[in-house]
Amino acid sequence: MSLLPLRHDRLLPPRTLLPRSPFRIALVVLFGLLASACGESIGGVDGLSQDALLSIPSGGGVPEGTGAATSIPNVEPDPSNPQHFFIGPAGSDDADGKTPETAWQHLSKALAEQKAGDVFWLMDGVYDEELRGEAHYVLEVPGTADAWIRYRAMPGHRPVIEASTTSAFEITQSFIEIQGLEIRGTGFTTENSYGYGIVVARAHHVRVIDNEIHGFPTGGFGTRGSSHLYLFNNVVHDNALWDANQGSGISFWRLEDRGFVDDAAGYSNYIVGNILYRNENRVFCGFCGEDILTDGNAIIVDQNTMDEEGNEAIYPGRTLIANNIAFDNGGRAINVFQSHRVDVFNNTAYQNLFTPNLDGNNGEISTFATEDVRIANNLIVPRPGRTGITTNGKNQARQSNVIVVGRTGKEGNDFLVTTAGFVNASLDAAVADFRLRVSSPAIDVGIRLLPTDADNRPRGDQPDVGAYEAGTGEDPLEASPSGTVVDKQQPDE
Repeated sequence: MSLLPLRHDRLLPPRTLLPRSPFRIALVVLFGLLASACGESIGGVDGLSQDALLSIPSGGGVPEGTGAATSIPNVEPDPSNPQHFFIGPAGSDDADGKTPETAWQHLSKALAEQKAGDVFWLMDGVYDEELRGEAHYVLEVPGTADAWIRYRAMPGHRPVIEASTTSAFEITQSFIEIQGLEIRGTGFTTENSYGYGIVVARAHHVRVIDNEIHGFPTGGFGTRGSSHLYLFNNVVHDNALWDANQGSGISFWRLEDRGFVDDAAGYSNYIVGNILYRNENRVFCGFCGEDILTDGNAIIVDQNTMDEEGNEAIYPGRTLIANNIAFDNGGRAINVFQSHRVDVFNNTAYQNLFTPNLDGNNGEISTFATEDVRIANNLIVPRPGRTGITTNGKNQARQSNVIVVGRTGKEGNDFLVTTAGFVNASLDAAVADFRLRVSSPAIDVGIRLLPTDADNRPRGDQPDVGAYEAGTGEDPLEASPSGTVVDKQQPDE
């Protein structure tokens, strides 16, 4: 195993980029697909047009079950509900778990008792049991379409799931939700180099919402042979350093048809509203036959044209990657590799690709050997010498992306500009703010695709490009006391 020299400047303490509401999940709600009857189609892919692609009302939630998309239930702790249970390190496994005062002590107690429809409320504290070799916590009891099993942080709490060997969670069954947790890897090295924050194996209908996932050697979130995955509002950072398997922050690997069709909006999988930074590979590839680094991406959809054994199996579902912010990752912001049917809409990518001599197609947004991939409304600031978008494959559609380079103009259907106009562009997660100033050239140049932005602001008929819509007077960073929109920020690039 070959190891690159450590970059000590990257070994910063974990930080959350921006304050995040525990239940701010209404970033993109997909209730229906409306193929535009007007506008000019581009790129040879039906539906992507100048005027409109999706007609999506705003509101809370992501798809549940197999029918039309519905909201995630607004579940609150309820000691009177026989399917609500409470867990806290000060509790006792001999208690009944029915109230915060009679909470169970260990998460393993919940795993032993769980059944469809249960909601487990985790209170503050560190949960670090070693249950079995596959993961610290293996979720192997299924919920149902009408009765998901939910692991949620108690309102006002931020419990920590800590793993020091293998993965924190392995999910092998379906209709499972994990929400509001800090999932932390610790003690991983080149000698202890496998583990994800959450890994999903041959399952379907899994929701991962508003978690912070960091410190894992293979990746933050990974999946194999699965479908109908919903990743909303997570902060995923400092993962994929130590495993020669070349992981990434969020990885959908070899998605597999599990017998469910796209939802009413036309999607099976969602990666929406996540913040990803400092995910990188430091250990050379263990299967490439040469000393190279290939990944450390923020997000990758990887080889959904084959099954787990490598046999040809084209995954029929469509995946949406939208409203994400990716910065300072060693690999690409978004990589679609040997995959079909992926939409990359309204993401912000800022100075990723810091790994030198990274092997492969190296744009901030990259596709390779893909088909039917649509890339639109993304705001991209490449590092010097790097590229904004690189595509390879059939039916690649690009529209209204804004790429910061040293000049202004057009590149096909995309815009070239000299500045992004961020509030505070930075590689320091503690101060970075990738919202738009009112002078940003990314304002009002997008096409109508999504109802809301990464802060759940509505997007209008002429939306902005990137993860955020600009302020309209209600944002104190961008409004005077009288409500008049002002711009007092300095140039950011």
